[in-house]
Amino acid sequence: MSTPDPQIAQALEPAVSECGLVIETVRTKRAGRYTTLEVVVDLPDGPGGIDDIQLAEATRAISATVDEIDPIAGTYTLEVTTPGIERPLETPRHFRRAQGHLAEIALADGTTLRGRIADVADATVSVDTDEGAREVAFADIASARMAIEW
Repeated sequence: MSTPDPQIAQALEPAVSECGLVIETVRTKRAGRYTTLEVVVDLPDGPGGIDDIQLAEATRAISATVDEIDPIAGTYTLEVTTPGIERPLETPRHFRRAQGHLAEIALADGTTLRGRIADVADATVSVDTDEGAREVAFADIASARMAIEW
């Protein structure tokens, strides 16, 4: 079972921000008597990725803060990670981060687009599909995620 934890996220935000990153999610996962504190971090905006050095720096900063605030009683495992290759695209920032990458977008009308994220504006995203360029309003998107390219 996984539970989002906004209070821990708020406490970790300054340390993560100092590393030049943002917190995507913080959640505790319980499996029997085992608990994991999962912290998902990402770059603030635009295309690119987190390198190993940034992730290690963020992990050290998060670990030090967790040691100070001691948010979970008992023993637990700290897991610091990135959103991953098939990350969900839920906000304009997520779409900007995915610029240039392949995405699958399910629209509210039931159709699905598969194409490369070309441009992102305040209310729309431009997607280059096999059928040509398509401008899609965020309000018309039911769900979206980055797709793996083989």
